[in-house]
Amino acid sequence: MDEATRKAALLAKLAEWKQAADAMSQWQAIERQLRQECVALSGFNSPGSHNVDLDGTNAAKVQIKQNISLDKDHTKVGAMCAKLIANGLEPAIVNRLIRWKPDLADGEYKKRPEQYRAIVEEVLTVKPAMPSIEIVQPKR
Repeated sequence: MDEATRKAALLAKLAEWKQAADAMSQWQAIERQLRQECVALSGFNSPGSHNVDLDGTNAAKVQIKQNISLDKDHTKVGAMCAKLIANGLEPAIVNRLIRWKPDLADGEYKKRPEQYRAIVEEVLTVKPAMPSIEIVQPKR
């Protein structure tokens, strides 16, 4: 395939992708709104799993969820752990209560010399991610 043909095919495919991406975004917004309206009509607002009898044959299962997270400041979380232990909670239970998730600071990792990156790479897993694409106007 020559360069002009490849670019024309890419342009056509980009137009098709943009149309699908726009439609998906619109449908996702509609779905989220309808889901919220259904939950409101169910009459439930407390977290948990709730069943609503619809017609004696069908039921709707409504799951109301909460996202719970800790402060990102490790110093604060460490102080909270120490406070739990000081108030009588066993350290083993505190260790089960709080999960410490290692997370690589990619920019900091890339700044390190090869000798340090090699050590990190012993426990590093790299997987391909979904690529992103954007149509940009040329600079004038």
